Order: sequence, then C-alpha cells, then structure tokens
Amino acid sequence: GNADTSFDFEGCCFANTPSETMLITDNVFGTPFVIRDCIFAPRPAGADNQLRTTDNSYIDLTVERTTFLTDNADVIRLAGAGGQPGQDNVVLKDIIEWNGDSLFRYEPDGDYPASLTVSEGIATDRAARDPENHPSILAAFSSLYGGSGPIAVDPMFVNSTFDNSVFANIRKWDSASNDFADVGNTANYNAQGSMGSNLVGGAECPSCTGTALVLATAECAADATGLSILPDSSDQLNGLLAVMQNVSPWHPANTNPADQEPALTDGVGLNGLAGLLNDFPGENTPAGIARWDLGGPVDLSEIRVFSGNSGRDGRVFHHYDVYVTTETPPTSGYTLLAEEVTPEPFGTINSGTYEACVTSLQNSVSGYLGEGITGLEIHFYAVDNTGGEFRDDWDPGNGDDRDGLTYAFVSPLIYEVDAYFTPSVVGPMEGPQVTVLECATSEASLPIQPDSGDSLEGMLAVMQNASPWHPANTNPADQEPALTDGVGINSLAGLLNDFPGENTPAAIARWDLGGAVDLNDLTVFSGNAGKDGRVFHHYDVYVTTAPSANTGYGLLIDEVIPTQSGFGVSNPAAPNDLEACVTRIEDVVDGVLAEGITGLEIHFYAVSNTDRVFIDDWDASNMNDQDGYDAAFESPLIVEVDANFVALPTPTPTSTATATETPTATATETPTATPTDTIGIPTPTPTPIDCVQAATLTISCSGTIGEFGFPNNPRLRFHMGVLSATSCDPVSSPTETLLVECDIDCSQFVTPPAKGISTGNCDTVIETLALDIGQCIDDQSGGLMQWKYVTGVGLLITSEVEFHCVMCGDEFGLPCSQQIGYPIGVCPLYNVCNGEDGDENPVSLQSGLGFACEEAECAMIPTPTPTFTETPTETATETPTETPTETATQGPCDSGYYILDSYGGRHRVGNPIIITGAIYFGEDIARDMERATNQMGNEDLVVLDGYGAAHFVEDPSSNVSQMFYFPENDMAVDIEMAADSQGFWVLTDDARIYRAGSAMGSDPAEVPIANLPPVGNDVTIPDEMRDQAFVGLQGGTLRAVALVVIDEDLNSVADGYIVMDSMGGHYHFANDGSDILPNSSAGSPVNSPERLLDPEAYAWPFFPGLDIARDMELHPTQQGVVILDGWDGIHPVPVDETTNPVFFANNRDPLNPTELITTTGMPYVVNGFDDPSTGVDEGDQSVYAYDASSVFTDLEFSPNCASFYTLDKFGGIFVFGEAREIDTVPVPQFGNSPYFFPNQLAEDLELFDISESEVETNFQ
Repeated sequence: GNADTSFDFEGCCFANTPSETMLITDNVFGTPFVIRDCIFAPRPAGADNQLRTTDNSYIDLTVERTTFLTDNADVIRLAGAGGQPGQDNVVLKDIIEWNGDSLFRYEPDGDYPASLTVSEGIATDRAARDPENHPSILAAFSSLYGGSGPIAVDPMFVNSTFDNSVFANIRKWDSASNDFADVGNTANYNAQGSMGSNLVGGAECPSCTGTALVLATAECAADATGLSILPDSSDQLNGLLAVMQNVSPWHPANTNPADQEPALTDGVGLNGLAGLLNDFPGENTPAGIARWDLGGPVDLSEIRVFSGNSGRDGRVFHHYDVYVTTETPPTSGYTLLAEEVTPEPFGTINSGTYEACVTSLQNSVSGYLGEGITGLEIHFYAVDNTGGEFRDDWDPGNGDDRDGLTYAFVSPLIYEVDAYFTPSVVGPMEGPQVTVLECATSEASLPIQPDSGDSLEGMLAVMQNASPWHPANTNPADQEPALTDGVGINSLAGLLNDFPGENTPAAIARWDLGGAVDLNDLTVFSGNAGKDGRVFHHYDVYVTTAPSANTGYGLLIDEVIPTQSGFGVSNPAAPNDLEACVTRIEDVVDGVLAEGITGLEIHFYAVSNTDRVFIDDWDASNMNDQDGYDAAFESPLIVEVDANFVALPTPTPTSTATATETPTATATETPTATPTDTIGIPTPTPTPIDCVQAATLTISCSGTIGEFGFPNNPRLRFHMGVLSATSCDPVSSPTETLLVECDIDCSQFVTPPAKGISTGNCDTVIETLALDIGQCIDDQSGGLMQWKYVTGVGLLITSEVEFHCVMCGDEFGLPCSQQIGYPIGVCPLYNVCNGEDGDENPVSLQSGLGFACEEAECAMIPTPTPTFTETPTETATETPTETPTETATQGPCDSGYYILDSYGGRHRVGNPIIITGAIYFGEDIARDMERATNQMGNEDLVVLDGYGAAHFVEDPSSNVSQMFYFPENDMAVDIEMAADSQGFWVLTDDARIYRAGSAMGSDPAEVPIANLPPVGNDVTIPDEMRDQAFVGLQGGTLRAVALVVIDEDLNSVADGYIVMDSMGGHYHFANDGSDILPNSSAGSPVNSPERLLDPEAYAWPFFPGLDIARDMELHPTQQGVVILDGWDGIHPVPVDETTNPVFFANNRDPLNPTELITTTGMPYVVNGFDDPSTGVDEGDQSVYAYDASSVFTDLEFSPNCASFYTLDKFGGIFVFGEAREIDTVPVPQFGNSPYFFPNQLAEDLELFDISESEVETNFQ
C-alpha cells in the first residue's frame, strides 16, 4: 500500500500469496522499511516477486536475516526514484534465496544508482539481473565472491556468515535435495491449503547435532553482576576439573593454580586473573582446549560460558566451538556440536563499556544438546588485538574470515563454564569397564578394601623390566610379595622406581595364572601415608591365552586411572589431602572380563612430579599429552593387586589313542605366607643426597610460650638461592623461589586461657617443633633436602641446592601474604610465640621461642646406612635419587649493577666497574640514572634530580650545560643520554621534553610540542574514566612516566620521541615537536625504528582507567621497546614480530613461538604497598587504589644477552631470560643487593655486562 510512515516487520512468515508477497508504494522520502528475521514462502508455482516497489517509489529498505523461497520471478525488484545521489538506500544482510530468477533487480527512474550495502552472509543460486543493474551494484555483489562476479549459477556460500542465534535451523544448500531451507517444523505450511508450501525438508547441517540448537542467551554487560544469568555453583559441572588438551593454555601472568582449571568450574564470578588464557595461539588455533570427563553417559541440556575483565577491554569477549563424544572412556571420538559461539558480532569494540559477557546454548525442540554424552570439549579462541576490538581467528581472505581484520591474538578470561545434564538411561555396556574409581582421605574410607582371599592372593609377579623398585624400597617383602599379600598401606611396600621416561612403564608385573582361567574382575590399590602425588595410579592391562604365559599378550584396557576428571588433579594440602586410591575393572554384561587367559600383565606408569599433581606419561609438547605437564617421573606405591578368576578344566587330549589322566580341574595355588614386619628386617633409610649446602636450625626457649596472650603461628620458609643480605632488615620472600614452607604450630602448647609450656619443658618443645619441621621438609622438598634431629638443638639440614631461611608472621609485622620475611640465616629472631607483638629482636630471648639458621658443613650429617631395628619405621622418608637437575644457562651475562636510591646514593651489587663520587642529595629528590662516558673516556653514571639537573657521578667536570631547571617543582621523571654522552633529553610529568648539550644543538631547549597531552602529577584520573574497582579511592593520576628517544644514526639528534603516560597512552612527536602521522613508516623495513615512531605501526598496550604504566625501555638495537607496569607485567612492542629482539619478552622462543622459554615467569604482584614516608596508608585497599600504590618501577635490558631485569621500590630485583643462572629462579644470584623494605627508596637500576667487571680491593 501507500506508505507515509515507517514499517518494521520482524519475525514474520509470508506464505501462500499468488502474486507479489509484499508490494510497496512509498511516496514519502525518508520513511524506512525494515524486514528482519522473516520467511517469504509463496506457493510453489506461479508466484510473482517476493518484495517489490512500484515505480517512482522512494526506497529506504533494509532486509536482514531473511529467507526467500520462490519460483522463477525476481526475489527483490525495486523501481526507485533515483533522482539524486544516495536517494535510494538498500541494505541486504544475511539472506538465503533459492530458486528465484535473480536475487536483486533495480530499475531506477533517475540516473543515479542506489546507495547499496551488501554484507557477507548472502546465499543465492542466481545472479543479480544484468540489464537493469548499475555497475556499482554489480560490483557490490561481485565483491562477495572475490570480485569474480556475476554470482555463479550454482549455489554458493562463499564468505557466508550466519547469526546462529537466529539462523539456528537454517541449513546449507544440499546438492541432492537442491534445497536451502530447513526450519525445523516452525514454518510447516502443509496445512495452509492445497497450495501450501512445505519448508521442512532440506539438508543436514554437518556442524549441528540437533535441529533446534539455539543461542538462548548472548549478551554483554557493563558490570559482571548485571548479566541476566550468573555463574552457578550448583550446576553438574561445578568442581569437575577440565583437562587441558593443548600446550601452555594459561597466560604467563596466570600463575596461581586456583586461577587455572579450578577457576573454570568453581561457581565464582569475575575474580582477578582467574581463567586468563594464553595469548598468541596463532591463526585458527584455540588458545585453550578444555575437556571434561562427565563420568558416564549423560543427556546434556545446556552450556553456559562466562568471560570478562575488570579492565573492560577486548578480553571480555569470548569465541568458542563445542565438541562432544559418546565414547568410553571419553578420550576420542569428539564431533562438533556448535561452532563459532560469540556473545557479540565480530568487529564490536569494547572501550570501557562491558565488563563481562555470557552465552547459553540450548535446544529449543528436544531440550537436549546431546544424549549419551560422555565427554565435553570446548575450544576457546583469542578475541582481541589489544585495541578492544572483537576479532575472529582468521586473517583477511583466509578460511572463514568474518571481519576483514587480522586474526586475534589476545585471549579472554573465561571465568566460568556451567553445564547442566542428567545421567542417560542406557543399558549396560559390554566389555571391560572401570566400575570403581575413587580416591579418599584415608585408606579405610575407600569403598572396597584389599582382599586376602582373592584368586591372586600370594601369587608372586615376575617383573618384566629392569629396576622396577625404588632404591629406598630395599626390603624384599615390600617388593613382589607386597603386590598380592592382602595388606593395605604399609611403609614403602609397593614403591616403584622413579624416572622411567616418557611413555615408559615404571614397572611391568606379570602373573602366570597356572592355566586357562576366566577373569571376572581386577582391582588395583595405591596409597601413601605421606599423602602426595604417589597416591594415584595409572596402568594398562594386557592378557594372553597362549599355552605359555610368557608370550602373546594383547591389550585388554588402557589408561586406567582413579580420578573422575582425568589427569591434572592435585592432591591438595591438609586437611583434605588424599591417602589412597582404588580402581576396579569388570564386564557388567556377562560378568567375565576375559575368557581363557593364561597370563596377566599390568604396566604401571609414573604418576607425579613432586608437586602433588596427577600427571600422565607424555611430555607437554607431545600430541598425546592430556594435562599440559611434562611426563610424570615420580612413581606410585602399588599397595595391592586383587583379581578374581575361575580356572577352566584342561581338555582331554584326543589326538592319540592313549588315554591320559585328566588333570585336576582347579589350578593348585602355592600358599605363601603373608609378609610381616619382624626383627631382622632392615629399616628403609633415605637415599644419600649430594650435599651442596647445610645449615643448623636452632630452636631455643625461655619463659613461657603464650605468656602474654595466645600466640600467632609464624611460618618458616626455605628459599632456593643464597641470600645476599648482610643486615637484619626484612628481605623478599617470593613464592617463585619457595622450596619448603612450614607452619610453626606454637598454639599446640597452649590451652586457652591458660598459659603454655614453661622453660622446664623446653626440650619437649624443641623436639616436637623440630620433628614437625622435618616432616614438612620430607613432604615438600621432593627429596632435595634431608634432616637429622639433634636433641636440645633442633635440626641439621642438608640440601642438593643452595637455600636460605626466612621467617614471616603477623606477630613481628611481616605478614606472609606480603612475600617478605625476616632473615634468620643472618640474624636470630627471639621472643617469637610469646603472645606479645613487636618485642621480637635478634639480641635477647626473654620469653617464647628463638630461631636461627646458621650455615654448617655438609659433613656434619653422616650418610645414613641401613640398620636393624626391632620396630620397623612406620613411614620412611621417600627420596627420589634421580632428581632432575636445573638446566644451566649460557655463561654469565652480567657482572653486576648499580641501584639508585631516592637520596642519590648508588649501591654497587656484584662486580661491575667501580664508579664512585660524592653525589648525595640528603633528600628524596633523585629520580633517574643512566650510564654515560665522561670526558676522561671512563664509564660513568649520570643522576637526574627532580628539579631537572643531570649530575655525572665520578667526573662532575663532565656535566653538560643546560638551559632549564625547575627549582620549585619536583617534576623531572626521566632522562635519556645522547649517543656521545655530551647531551641529554629530560621528560617532565606534564609531558614536556627538554634537551641540553649535543642533543639540543641550535634548537630551543624545550621541544616545541604543538599538542601537549593533558597530563601531570596534579591531573587526577576522573571517576568517569577511572577503572570501576578504584572509583572513590585515593590515588590515581594521569602523568607522563617514560620517554624513548630514537636516534637511528647515533648523531645525538633525535629522529623522534615517544612519551608514555601512566595509563599506557603513547604520544609520538618529531624532533620539531609536531605529531608523527599514522602510517608514516609505510615501506620501511621490518623492525625499523621508524615503525616505533609510527603511532599505528604496532599494537601498544593500554590500561584504561588504571594508574599502572611505569617504564618504557628501548632495546639497544632501537627496534623495539618493553613496557613495565607497576605489578611487574611485561608488555613488548611489537608484540607479535618473532624476528624483533624484544619478542622473547613474551616468554616465547623466537625460533619456535609456540614454545615457552621457561615455565617460571616473572612475579606478578597485583597489590599495593604502604609508603611510610607519607601520611596515608597506601596499603589499605579500602582507602587507596592498589594500582597507584604498586611498587615495580624500572626495567633494564641486559647489555650482552636476551634478558632483562625489573626493580621494585623496595630494591627487589628479578631477572628474565638468558641472564638467569637457574632457569626456574627469577632472582639474580648476586650478593649484597640492598633491600629497603618497608621504605620505598629504590629509583633506578643500571647494568654492566660480564666484560665490564672490576674487583674492589680498597676496603676500609
């Protein structure tokens, strides 16, 4: 009809029209028609155009997500006015058309073409009609098909994109049925009369298992708590740990195990870094593949995925595929259930808008996504490119590219996956099945117990591999007899050997069954009173029916394990730690597991790596790996193997006429006495270790424990590496170097409200605590440390690695949560556990306890030898003898470094060139330090003060004349030296750049920047820009923090400048102060410094609303920079160019970018700390924003190696790359490094390579 107003048709079905389905006469300009989510289905024969406008109509038409089924007429036929450019406007998007003459016919009355937008997602089996089409329209359609137009006669889906939430039931064209559409009974018009249309037929969708799979929820919200559905702690997947199927799925910053697999199914909302996947997975490669064993067949009704980030950037999005299997066990047979599930269209930009997203998959018809599902696998893809733009996983023109953009490399935070399912009603499965699999906190709690009356009882195995038993398992009764003695956990009984190798059994046990038998069931028990990773087991079962039990073995069942969720399970710390596990194999259909077998063989594999984690037998790099860890090397204690079988009668021979006697029908078993611990059996003793360092841990007593109140229990920590401190000041106690951590349970000696044990019972206290600590060392050191109790003293400790002792505790003001502690290896600590806070000291013990850890000689602890004892040891210390040694790096990179403190003092660490001088300001005004060459040609240091003055340390006569100074304001923040050391540039907090000496030449002292950014120490980040976590708190300014000067030809004249502010904003200026334009580096070589100066050549990190960016360090080649944030986050620019010298800072091997350089990254401390020099408690997160009070401040490249160091305000230093002496220890191995805690005095760090060393001899 005549349309004077706008019309929206949404979700409509148009059917059974003999003429045009929709005829529009529009005489009013600017009245839009919108047709969205509709079906046009006229009668099969004789229909005219589906959608037509009459002559001279004004066309403003949008058609989206619509299906047309017609006979032979043009589908969309528009007769527009076309009197002016752009007067007719047409948008066609996500359209399926079948069997029409042409999809689109345009017949304008004027001379101008329509404004036509044709998006991806067009599917048609005819071209646009040629005679009436303008060239621009032909080009628009042809562009969908690679510019090769017109559209081919055959049906095409090139570049098609479908919104799964709307097109859930639309199927791709099928050549057999020549049909595009299948709308799953929702548009069945057979009952609409004799001319009705049937749309039910059509092809199966290979990527969909159900005919009504729908994206029931797809949304993003400004706040994670504002989503329409929230994480659920009662869903069926809750607490079920995923097994990651790809190598290195977790981001290097995501180091807390609780933030990895457990975070996916803990029912908790958005929480820090929980669920942060690894970046740079590659094109069309998942960042993380999570697999869940559902514990048996289930009917799966819904899957929900939550993602988010408090930074409100591109990481809030998610993109995943879903696979399922019905195989048992669910280790194979996965097929695609749903593909490319997203909460928003690709191309959506999140710049502070969304904090979280959720998608929910359901089936709108049957209610089930899949039935009989045993395993669920979700492939998560990267989502962003650091710009907040939601991207797909393909480069332009490749694969199923949706957005025309380069593929995403920044991955999401998947903070929760919920799934809802019920057990399938299925009949029993025939064949070997694991019918019992369980671990328990005590052996007695297992559902079944070792059986002394089973058929295998007393039958000795013959071990088929060399050295199957652990060196500590020396008692013969604890070896083969222990496997079938019907006894449970018993000291070292059944302890197999460590380090069998990848995919190699630790032990192969074979039993000759004495003739043919029908095997009914097989049960394996494992356990350890030490409650660690050895409690698990992993085995394959082989059987033979050969007359001799020595040949013909074939696999019966493989990879039998006792955990529902597969490998990767951790045996958690007390009180919930596991002591024992059991598995049973049966055939529940016919009751016979294997018929007529003569021999049974079990291959037992190693199970852990000393970290209490259940690990498979493959390295992480192997495609068969299931847990992301390298192959297990610590083997289990196989407590018992039980089997029940029935002997078969031996058939009477009939090959000769001679009668023979039929043997006894029941195989005769040789009775074997159950081994018992008796006098004369050697007590298992620890295997000697190669002592590298020894110490005496002295525990002393005085007065009364808890004399002034109930004591707070401190902790004793043993850290790897030698402590460089020489004073009693607190030292760093990072978890990255932690070897052993023991709680000192003082409260056990106190019964409130009474006081504790007095001095008269001090020996009892010392013995109790010493033995507790000894047990702690056994449980945690992985055999690297051993101890001996010394009556009245404490412990003598030996170690295969260097170590030092630290204590932390609330009582003496060093909370363990802050990763700091008291160096009891340097000074004793007295008056601990007396209930009085603050009276601890290194001089006098008045009450409570004292602790000291003094260096000792390795020879002080004799090598243990086997002894005969009347009472055997209940639980021996297990000590793997082949502890893997740390891989040594190349030779030393650096000779040492200097640290600048806030007062101008320089602290020499290691043996760098000696540089001395009288500079000391006596006030907190030193701000930066750089290396330089003075006029004498010697190495020197230049210190910048906050007023802008630059001071040569050793040779003040080399000071450069400068024409700027800020005596009233502490505003200078960074200095960069010219190549000739005769000039420099200085950055101030308001982003001004000043220059002096050769760097200035004939130019003005201040670089005349035309567009200064609005930053400065006095510029507070406004609440509307601030990260929501910190709105209303103190702290948080937007100021300039770092300067990079590019001088490619080293002539001391800047090619350009880069200024970074505290949110990571970057500003690029030419030497004359003008802005450097985007794409200015076009045509420049890869890794050219010009690309750094180009503001759009690379992706730069940005931290919206956060006061967190702290330093930007230019690589010595000037080809890249690394940005440091205040939590010690590392951000290289460029981030994805493998040939760039900063690529290694991704913790990726440039020669093999999918491989990690190390499994131990840098610390990442998302916390704030108090600065005692101020009147505010910056450590109080309820008052002060912990981004503004973060402490990491400086990053420096090693001069000679692919390595860098970071410095925190307390003086803590960490190293990454080739300069690490031990790959897994991020702390430099130099001695005498200063530590200023709790004062934040460290300002800067300058490094010297190994050739720049000098030994000090002038001691005073």
